[in-house]
Parts: sequence; C-alpha cells; structure tokens
Amino acid sequence: MIYLDHAAATPILPAVIEALHNAQSEHFANASAAHGLGRKQLKEVENCRQIFSKILKANDEDQLIFTASATESNNLLIKGLELSAGDRVLYCQADHPSLEMPVRSLEKSGVIAEKIELDQLGQVDLNQLAERLDSSVKLLVLGHVNNLSGCIQPVAQVGQLLSELAPGAHFHLDAVQSFGKIELASSYDSLSLSSHKIGGPKGAALLHLKKEIRLTPLLDGGGQEGGLRSSTLAYPLIKGFSLAAEQILEGQVSCYEKVSLLNGYLREQLQKSHRSLQIPFEQAQTSPYVLMFIVPGISSDVILRHLGEKEIYLSSSSACSSKIKAKNPVFSALGLPEKYHKNVLRLSLSGGTTEAELELFLEEWRRLIADIGYLFKA
Repeated sequence: MIYLDHAAATPILPAVIEALHNAQSEHFANASAAHGLGRKQLKEVENCRQIFSKILKANDEDQLIFTASATESNNLLIKGLELSAGDRVLYCQADHPSLEMPVRSLEKSGVIAEKIELDQLGQVDLNQLAERLDSSVKLLVLGHVNNLSGCIQPVAQVGQLLSELAPGAHFHLDAVQSFGKIELASSYDSLSLSSHKIGGPKGAALLHLKKEIRLTPLLDGGGQEGGLRSSTLAYPLIKGFSLAAEQILEGQVSCYEKVSLLNGYLREQLQKSHRSLQIPFEQAQTSPYVLMFIVPGISSDVILRHLGEKEIYLSSSSACSSKIKAKNPVFSALGLPEKYHKNVLRLSLSGGTTEAELELFLEEWRRLIADIGYLFKA
C-alpha cells in the first residue's frame, strides 16, 4: 500500500499506539471522579495540558481546552463568542468547512459574514483586506495552511493589520495542517489543533485561548474543561495526542527538509509525465506536505479509482468536501477555473513518506498516463 493522503489523516505513530494501549488498560477511571483513581487520572490529563502549554508558549492566563475535533474547536470559538447583529466576521471560502459553515450560521442572528479574497498565489490579498478592516470587524477566521492547495497564509501580516485597523477584532487560526510541519505563527487570539493529522489518535483536539477570552459553551453538562466543554475527559486519546505532538516537533526541521525535497521531485516528475498537467501553486508559497495538481480532460474520480485498485491512495478534495461533484466553491475561491474542478488531485505527504513509495507511485502514474494520456486537454 502507498498512502499519500496524510492531510486527511495520518497513521498513528508506533509509540502512540503503545501509549494508547497502556492508557486504555491502566488509566480507565473517570477523571472527574472524587476517589484516588479519578484524581490520579485528572493529574495525568493536566500533565498533557502542560505539554501543550509549553509547546504553545502559553501564559498562565491562557486556556487550553481539550475537544474531540478541530471542527468542534472551531465551532466552540466561532459560536461561543456570541457576536451581535451588525458585527462583521471575515472568513475565507477556500478554508475548511468547519471554519466557513459556523461563520455562515451566525448570519441567522444578523451577523455579517464576508469573504476574504485571495491573490494569484492563493494567499490573503493584504491590500484588499486592509481596505475592509474597521471597528465593525469583530472576528477573522483563517486556516494557516490550506488543506487543498497547501498555500501558507501570511498570518503575521494579517495579525498586524488587525491590530492596526481593527484592534477589537478576534483572530482565530486553524493550524491543523501546519502544526508540527512548518513554523507556527503566534499572532493569533485562539488556535485549533487536531491529533489525527500528526500521528495521534482520532477523537482528540485542542483549542488554545489566549488570555481570558469568554466563550459560551456548546455543551451543557458536567462542567469539564472550565465549563467550556462538558464531557468525560478521554485521557487515552489526550495522552496519545500529546505524545504525537512531542514527537512531531522533535523531528520538525529534519522532516521539513526531507519532505521539501520529495515535493520538489514530485513536481518535476509529474510535469514531465504530460505537457498538459498543471500545478497551480508554486512550491515557495506552499507547505511541502501538500501538492495540488490538475489533469485536464480526465476526471479525478477515474484516476483515483484506477490508483485505488493498485492500493495507491491520494485524494481529489478534502475528506470533508469529498461529496461535492459539481462546481466546487472552494476551488473557485482558490482561483481555479470551473472547467478544471473535476480534474483536481491532491497528494499529501508526511515525515514518514519514503522515496521508494513515491517511485512506486510515479511508476504506476506513468503507466496510467501511457494508457489514457490521450484524454488530456490543455
């Protein structure tokens, strides 16, 4: 099997699997229980929280909330701020649906949701953004690395513009595709992370709130996580998440260098495979872990089905948008012509991706192009 869809989910690291097994076997108590086992369990959870506090350089007044997914974290932040009618919220339609859809849901209460425009490089158009910022903007949400294009957003510059032109606005950053892979920007007010993108288990995520940001919880119940996330704490998943975070950060620099070389080689070989193949975004503006390309004239579904039969797995969109078959609003926001929306493919790598795997993929890719390459249309 050759797995090239790490932006959707990455295999669990061996050390994390072992930690999960031990935690499930030995740490089964409820962390909210008053007895000794419960108190011990809660201490273990707090140790994990301290790991993330150190990683994120959190201050004492910051809040680190464990959730079940980045989607939950994004919803908790966006809906929990309780914005008022007339408040403006800026978002990017090219970002993950868990950012756009909660923002759009606020329109029912009179909040004004406005799209952020991207430039030809797939990055926020800073000049247009500056023109739209004023005191009526109360929230801006943004994905640090786009999960489809891999484009890296200029977070520091966006944060600077907000501080100058809309100082009362809250800046929420989704770092699901960047954490542990590229340098993490710090000019945010809140941040969401996800475990299963970095070799941890599914079902664990984090919301980092800087300073004393007040939120209205989505869930009512036992009052866990400072009352912001009522649910029994899933210690085994939290433990696996924190261990994965430590491991990926230890190898971040060396993995970045390795994956950058693999990305450059893939680009070169894919473009050699057929003159009509297009790679819309330059390597300099994108994360090396994500590579989007277009095969004009050939449906991405056909290619995915063929490669899947050979146990080679990549994708044509984000997993959360995979059911969109017609005009794709995310591709439109990225500036891709509608005629290519059914021809987009995404390769996504991890630090564990090997040259040998890519050579096997490219061998099968060349064989596929030799068979159906005549269908390509410029």
